Amino acid sequence: MILLLDGLSILYRAFHALPPMSTAAGEPTSALYGFSSLLVKLLREEAPVGLALALDTPAPTVRHAEFPEYKAGRARMPDGLRAQIDELPVLAAAMGVPVHRVPGKEADDLLATLARRIAEPTLVVSGDTDRVQVVDDRTTMLFIGRRKKDHVRYTPASVQERYGFEPRLVPTYKAMVGDPADNLPGISGFGAATARKLCATYGDAAAILAARPDPRLTEALPRWEALGRLDGAVPLAAPLWAPVDRDGLRRWFGRWEFKSLLARIPGSSG
Repeated sequence: MILLLDGLSILYRAFHALPPMSTAAGEPTSALYGFSSLLVKLLREEAPVGLALALDTPAPTVRHAEFPEYKAGRARMPDGLRAQIDELPVLAAAMGVPVHRVPGKEADDLLATLARRIAEPTLVVSGDTDRVQVVDDRTTMLFIGRRKKDHVRYTPASVQERYGFEPRLVPTYKAMVGDPADNLPGISGFGAATARKLCATYGDAAAILAARPDPRLTEALPRWEALGRLDGAVPLAAPLWAPVDRDGLRRWFGRWEFKSLLARIPGSSG
């Protein structure tokens, strides 16, 4: 199994879950420590053969071009987090694993592409439910909840149980009910129960409109569905993933004074 990590999403979760921490020199580390704690837990419990890290870039995305208000209203990034974000590629280099970043695309799209292109089973790890749509027979998702909330593992069966329809229809559902996290407005008159029933009965936007023409949906439903659907065909440089250099990880932990995590790295030497 290959671990696919949604870098910024996990780091944000860690930053808000832990109290402020720093090195002896005063460098902030709480988000990096939380990220690292989860990483070693995944290495121990999931025993992956490799890993890849997906990151967003500062550049506007294709979704912003389509809908300028996309993700508008999100809080400004805390100052203590910004420097820790810059360290994620350094961590990846220490582990010898690839970092995937593509201007104009979001980490969501890169994760979807990796899940589609990697032949081995994959586990997507993220704090964003948008990634649930990539779940299939080869791809599982581990959703990282907010502080003191249990992680949730999504398989095709558990997505069906929770939503009432298959994973690929999550963008169709959110197109109707909206998504405050991405500032998607939804469609007036279509609440959760109605949206769930339409997805379960008919499928995606095209199928719904073919079966149940409705002027409220004609333009809005395809537009918002397309905005929320992940791009699983982003050109990515090889290698798509690589085995984790655990000794490199140990050295990186040492640099950040994460002494309590050193013994928890499986398969490390020294």
